[in-house]
Amino acid sequence: MKRSLVLFPIFALGVLIGAATLQVQAQGGAPNPEREAARAKQLALEESTPQLKITEEVLPLVVPGHTIGGN
Repeated sequence: MKRSLVLFPIFALGVLIGAATLQVQAQGGAPNPEREAARAKQLALEESTPQLKITEEVLPLVVPGHTIGGN
């Protein structure tokens, strides 16, 4: 019982440290000149690309004189 009371906090601390390490890696780590240049190039490309104009039209799916599920 005493051993589990000691091992569980150590295990929990290890999980927290591992999660923090994964979060730092997922965010890209330290700034990098190549990464910043690629990001600037991507942003310039997105700004120069024409944007699609999308309109949404909802069509009524009702048959006159009928109800859905009616016999």
